[in-house]
Amino acid sequence: MKKILALLLSSILTASSYAVNLAVSSDADYYMYYGTFNSTRTPLYIGVNDQTAGSPYQYHFNVASIEINDISNFNSGNTGLLSLNLQRFRVPVSVDPNYQGPPSYQFLTSGVTFTIKAVALTDNFSNIETAADPLAWYNTNLLNRPTLDTVTFNQAGEVSFNITSALEQWKIDPLTNYGIGLIGTYSSIEGTTAQFYSLEYTTDISKLPTVNIIPEPKIIELLIAFIFVILLFTFIFKKK
Repeated sequence: MKKILALLLSSILTASSYAVNLAVSSDADYYMYYGTFNSTRTPLYIGVNDQTAGSPYQYHFNVASIEINDISNFNSGNTGLLSLNLQRFRVPVSVDPNYQGPPSYQFLTSGVTFTIKAVALTDNFSNIETAADPLAWYNTNLLNRPTLDTVTFNQAGEVSFNITSALEQWKIDPLTNYGIGLIGTYSSIEGTTAQFYSLEYTTDISKLPTVNIIPEPKIIELLIAFIFVILLFTFIFKKK
């Protein structure tokens, strides 16, 4: 009887957190130094913001965006999680100030601590490519935007950002939906780039970017779950 009650309770709680997915319509990254815009490649590159004068990595970093055009399945009270899958870290082996070219790299799936913040963009990400001053565009529309969520990770696998507040705003005013911007804010190894699977990766669709929508549990589901908890504890204490 105890096992049956536990299984029933588990199924109810699972049902109450049933998630649906919003389709990610596009993703892209932009390399600040050379002004290279990429929207049709895998992986998706995200580096650490570096505008420090004299740094060997000044402006040598990538930023990225994720667009979600259809948010009709998102409702007030839901939680929205943007999930990306980290493929690997690209870590520079050494930096020679006298060498005018890219350093050699090693590729790691762990051993690097990396932090990314997610923001709601205020302009189409592709406009950074044609902006008269791409750095000014980046600072205004991406870097200095309020943070939706900040996540720190240290190994390959799923990385999720809570973007609920952006989805709520877009639901109220769809014209403000320019997508999510992603900026690296810290890496334990200088010059590291986090490489995520993008929409162009077709070998394993489970690794593609997704937005999971978790509905708010309904009152009736919570009441039923509470009743089952009482029954479960009553049964346990009667057995003692």
